[in-house]
Amino acid sequence: MKKRWVAFLLAFCMALTDPIGNLAFASDGQGQTAGATAANQGAILEASEEALTVSQVGAYPVDLTAEGNLDWLYFNSTDAQAYEQKYGAEEISNVVATGRTNGITGDKFAEFCFTDGTNASSNSDTYQQEKRGLIFERRDSGIAFDIAGSTEPRTIRIYTGAYAATVKTEIRLNGEETPIKTLEHTVSASQGHILTLHVQTENDSDVLHVKMFITDVTDETYGSMSIHAVTVNGSNSSELPEDPVTFVSEDIPQQTTHSVNLTSEGNLDWAYFDAEDLQNYEYKDLQETYVDSFIQNVSALGSTGGLTGDRFAEFHFTDGTNRENNTDTYASEKRGIIMNHVGNGLTFDVDSSTTLRTLKLYTGVYQASVKIEVRLNEEETPIATIQRTAGETTGNILTVNFYSENEEDVYHFRIEITDVTDAAYGSVSVHAITLHDDNPPDFVPPDHSGESFQDASQGVLLDHARGTINDLKFQNDAGEWIDVPFRTGGFAGPTWQWNGSSVRLRKSTDDEHRYTGTKDGVEFGLSYSLLDDGILQMQVTLHNTNSETVTPDRASINLGVDTYMKDTYESYRNLFFPTLLRCEKTHLWGYLESPEQNVIAMAKCFRSASTMEWKANSLRFASVAAAVGARDAVRPTKHCVVTVG
Repeated sequence: MKKRWVAFLLAFCMALTDPIGNLAFASDGQGQTAGATAANQGAILEASEEALTVSQVGAYPVDLTAEGNLDWLYFNSTDAQAYEQKYGAEEISNVVATGRTNGITGDKFAEFCFTDGTNASSNSDTYQQEKRGLIFERRDSGIAFDIAGSTEPRTIRIYTGAYAATVKTEIRLNGEETPIKTLEHTVSASQGHILTLHVQTENDSDVLHVKMFITDVTDETYGSMSIHAVTVNGSNSSELPEDPVTFVSEDIPQQTTHSVNLTSEGNLDWAYFDAEDLQNYEYKDLQETYVDSFIQNVSALGSTGGLTGDRFAEFHFTDGTNRENNTDTYASEKRGIIMNHVGNGLTFDVDSSTTLRTLKLYTGVYQASVKIEVRLNEEETPIATIQRTAGETTGNILTVNFYSENEEDVYHFRIEITDVTDAAYGSVSVHAITLHDDNPPDFVPPDHSGESFQDASQGVLLDHARGTINDLKFQNDAGEWIDVPFRTGGFAGPTWQWNGSSVRLRKSTDDEHRYTGTKDGVEFGLSYSLLDDGILQMQVTLHNTNSETVTPDRASINLGVDTYMKDTYESYRNLFFPTLLRCEKTHLWGYLESPEQNVIAMAKCFRSASTMEWKANSLRFASVAAAVGARDAVRPTKHCVVTVG
């Protein structure tokens, strides 16, 4: 087969100066919505009842701590008065069971996890997975409870199940006899339900009375309902605390394992350090919002020392940047990045807000002392300093509540080892960071229409929605269309890399093939165009808007081409491998070739070094990155050639 050459031309303009025991819940979207929305229901702004079937694969995760930020109940005991409740909360009260109860259901429809329960010994993942919900049998059996009203909008969720029964829910306001809302559903086969109520009362002194009970059964022996959990979510207070930064530090013994749902706990943003390379850790996918990450500028102090396998926490997520990683199995494999030696650690920045936000930092310590400092903007004196020392391996959750006077403010976090009692193994591990806002801003999904070239007559088909190449095909001399695989996740591209972090780009308002973004006062640009003879050109630009010269530690373009040769020939026969790169005094050229002898030619029309990124702990190339500039970079006085046979 004749080789078909397609060129990537990179032109740079530089201006750098997410029997009865068969109840099951399905995940959101698998059930059908019953109920109605009405504009004038008094305190009930909206009520919906979602039917959840038994077809779900795996349990439905419910993080009571995050979802019930104001209060929650978890019915994990045969005694209706011995339920678990959020520590110190009083939003849900006066729980009364009527009729006949019949033990605890062991159904696996949901996993209720929490870290702030009243019974400290139950704040563990193992305990929480053992029990599911309180069963009620026979007509008129059920449960009632009160929920405090609020002039601020709140969301109430009630997790229930039923089998061969009709269940009615009545909601009354204060002492009124007539319900302001009534919902009723009948099930034959086992079925779970999530009842969601959006409420807002005229007075903070108002009380909502909720009553759920069986009105009929079609199976006199097993007809039943079950109550599993109740959550209340809303703004904690319209008044901000006096101190802009407050914190709580909670140690976790090694034998305890917490289940952390990064997707719900980090509704604004999260980071999960599952890779030793700080350029490739997993983080929340915000590209559909075109919003820059709220957690930024993550960098190491000194060197890192691999990944820890400590089991004090299990991190789960469904909205990571690498879709291959959005599974429970993957999320349970890796734990956190290790820092050894005095002076080593981690730094990162977090965007502030004039409203209260909550950051949680998950770390571990072994035979060491660690200091965490929080600074606002460029202030030298820390607003908060947290110090802790551990002998045996101990996990920790640091919860920081913060706000500031201006939306543009930034909080700087610094984690540093100050002492070790075991010179060889004394260390600190950083596992995850979550950022939560009770009232997150509304995001409008972007329109990706037009972000492609789909004219087959040009010999190239390209989809570059969101700025990176999602699909690229070219036509060889035999008229065959050849796929060029591109990476996802941390190696997706083309992307700008600036001092070890990806730069998030937005589509330009006046050009659907151009993307721009700003970081550290530097404007970044990337655009696509097709030249004659099926040549794809990428033009990338840098422009320094600062008043002073900026010299990056490293600036590069990660092309994103999938060069990772897997274990079998069939798995990599269509991949393009970097075969030759030649650095000239004024430019670079070379090519990538597949085992099927298709070729991508590459030319970069300015003088600089070029590098190839390696996948961690492997002798395989992950992708190709073209260096633009680096501090103290040595430019070649003669050409150099990199060949891989």
